[in-house]
Amino acid sequence: MIIGISVLLVILVLIYLLYRKLFVITASVLNLLFFFFLAAALLSLFLPAVFDRGGELITEKTDIIATIRNIDGATTAVTEVPQKLTDTLRSFFTPPQNNLNTTAKKAGYLESTLYPKIIGLVAFLLRWFTLIVSIVFMVLIIYFRYTFAGFSDIDKLEKKVARLESQLAQLSIAAAPIQPQVMQQNSTPPVV
Repeated sequence: MIIGISVLLVILVLIYLLYRKLFVITASVLNLLFFFFLAAALLSLFLPAVFDRGGELITEKTDIIATIRNIDGATTAVTEVPQKLTDTLRSFFTPPQNNLNTTAKKAGYLESTLYPKIIGLVAFLLRWFTLIVSIVFMVLIIYFRYTFAGFSDIDKLEKKVARLESQLAQLSIAAAPIQPQVMQQNSTPPVV
């Protein structure tokens, strides 16, 4: 704990001492981040297919499809009971046929109706979350840019004042022999 705080204090002191160099680096990073968030915002506005794929990936990782398939399996077993009874009764009255049951397993009702809607909802939320976060960060970057511009202007003015003071000092040294003699304070002015 103490080591962590000590490291934090050292980092803060380095930032304090090197703030002018960090200022330039931070301003450059903010410029890059602004365009990154601009691209993310434009992507969320004009290419929703990217977020549809993102919604699919997120729902695949969260076991939603497995849960829906389990529910589908349970409901399918219940809904197939009347069909199985009808098929059993028909098999008593019709001769057996060599019918290989090679039908592919089709998606259940919930998987075919609910799952695409869940993917759409996740994609919609992901898309709007990306848009909102991008806009918020763009506003913050603009704020920091104006703040840094103020710091930059102050720094330029400090350098300009220092340069002008040094020029004034040089001019006053060069002009010193030319100055007229100042009357001494002890002497009285002439009476007219």
